[in-house]
Amino acid sequence: MNSVKQYIPALIFTLLIPLLSLVDPEYLPDSGSLDFAGVDKAAHLCIYALLTFTWSLALPPKLRTRPRHLIMLAAAVSLYGLLMEIMQLCFTETRSMEIWDMAANLSGTLIAAAIIFLLARFNPYKESE
Repeated sequence: MNSVKQYIPALIFTLLIPLLSLVDPEYLPDSGSLDFAGVDKAAHLCIYALLTFTWSLALPPKLRTRPRHLIMLAAAVSLYGLLMEIMQLCFTETRSMEIWDMAANLSGTLIAAAIIFLLARFNPYKESE
């Protein structure tokens, strides 16, 4: 049985995303020297990859690498990203729903799921089942 502690990073990260997604960008720190074309999309990709990783670590070890569970995790994280984009459209005046943000969210999620799967599949230290 998973300890509640295993869920804390994933829950914190899950709750942090609406703050970053829905707050007026004026109140967020300036990206400074990281201001390049596509920085927003790179941020979306990284945030959703990290969200996928944190939720995979919350799963029991035997489930976190099974393809079916990874697909369900990726679908849940992708739907969450879609929900955040819809919330930007409906509840903010300073943010908008963007197809490229959704694509970056999905890309980050799928890249993370693929890395998790490949690391588990080719892990030389994995115990035999």
